[in-house]
Amino acid sequence: MNITISRGTIIYITVLLLSFLLFAGVYYFFLQKQLAAYKKDEDLKKTYETALKDLEQTFSRTDPEVLIREWRAQVIPWEDALKNRSTFFNLSNWTDHEVPPKEGVILKFWYEEQAQKMVKQLYEKVGEKMGRYDLFPQDIRKSLGVLTLDEISRTDVTEELVNKQLAKLAFGIKMCEYLLDSKMTSIDDIVFWPPILQHPDFEKLLSFFVFGVRCSMTMKDFVNFVEQKLRLADRYFHVNAIRIQYPYIAYNVEPLLQIEMIISQANYKPPQEVGADIRLQYQAQMGVGGQRRQGTQETTPEEQPGFAAKAWKWFKRNILYMN
Repeated sequence: MNITISRGTIIYITVLLLSFLLFAGVYYFFLQKQLAAYKKDEDLKKTYETALKDLEQTFSRTDPEVLIREWRAQVIPWEDALKNRSTFFNLSNWTDHEVPPKEGVILKFWYEEQAQKMVKQLYEKVGEKMGRYDLFPQDIRKSLGVLTLDEISRTDVTEELVNKQLAKLAFGIKMCEYLLDSKMTSIDDIVFWPPILQHPDFEKLLSFFVFGVRCSMTMKDFVNFVEQKLRLADRYFHVNAIRIQYPYIAYNVEPLLQIEMIISQANYKPPQEVGADIRLQYQAQMGVGGQRRQGTQETTPEEQPGFAAKAWKWFKRNILYMN
């Protein structure tokens, strides 16, 4: 059985096939990218609409300028109150000390000379207040954890290390003088703990300096110490823990209490400026600044088109008369 296909049928099939190929080419090289871009824009639109609804529900359609103005009116008094109250949390001059010269000295020997001079002045005050040196810790530098000459010689002696150690010694000495002025009959031991920097319970605005003391004093002097020296001080002191003993209860004399205390001082640290960091984050998110700043936008090399893309481009320009 012979089947003959007419010329018209062949032309019809050829035109139909070319039309299909043309549609497939247009879809693949043009419509597909457009639909993907539309889909992306549609998702972005939904995101913005969701964000707008959330903002409207949260701020009850309030004018942003009015909201910001009200917020600033509340924040500024709060900041002023914070600054005024922060002056209560300070270390006074307890960490002041001589700073090492920039040149002309060997740091470790200069450090040892200054440390010995500071300790000598302390023990002179111990003699004045107590009359006997055996009523006070014999090696105050060891009690405070301040490096000796041998210990600091085994490290990289820098100006920063010297200043840190002298500040620690100065703080400990001021603390000892504070205790000596409280009429303690003896100070048996002193321990200086590492500072608690940026305490998490106080929004990291306060640092705590904690020391322990074991001493002896009369009840009257102890009450005056807690009430006058600590509670009514012009800066923050707090007794974290206390233990009082009096083993000689049968003695017919004024009780001399044996007291162990942990005392802390707080120092206010202003929050760091974060405005610059926020601006940088904003610029990174919004595509401004750096390599993406307008006028200097960094471009990446475009991918070279393949043979099919070149053929389609030629077909659009020469057959379909499209750009």
